[in-house]
Amino acid sequence: MSLPPPPPPAAAEACYRHPDREAGRRCTRCGRPACSNCLVQASVGSHCVECAKAAQPDVRTRAQFWNARQPALVTSILIGINLAVFAMMVIQDPQSLTGALTRIHLEYALYEPALEQGEWYRLVSSGFLHYGIIHVGFNMYLLYIVGQMLEPAIGRVTFLLVYLAGLLGGSAGAVVLSPDALTAGASGA
Repeated sequence: MSLPPPPPPAAAEACYRHPDREAGRRCTRCGRPACSNCLVQASVGSHCVECAKAAQPDVRTRAQFWNARQPALVTSILIGINLAVFAMMVIQDPQSLTGALTRIHLEYALYEPALEQGEWYRLVSSGFLHYGIIHVGFNMYLLYIVGQMLEPAIGRVTFLLVYLAGLLGGSAGAVVLSPDALTAGASGA
């Protein structure tokens, strides 16, 4: 008895994007045959490039997701500004590292007689100046600790407003308590 002839081999499917390549697998979402270069690993199975793009959220949603992963963005920006100002101080006058009084302190630190002459910017600028590496280090460490707890709890805008109010309030308190001193630092904020 003779056996029937074997069935002809099934024709290999071609990739939907590369007709010269054998597909091997299909997209688990739409079912298109695709080569391994045209499939993207998904949470369940593999998707073709078009299905993977369609599954991505829009730009606004991705921005919201990114924003949600940054719990203390304002804190990080404030720390960056303080460190940048300190770095500029050190570049202009290396004595700033040791806490020595510099020309920058004389021009921007809080000093009540200068306020009387109309230099109101000192109420804010003094909050970004520091006397030495230890001063800026401890202030930024404390800002980091407090910011990590407070900013996610009250929100970014509210945290920034509280920080600025603290900066102005601390400056006002420093002028009242020691009007003739050159005061600087983020401690008040």
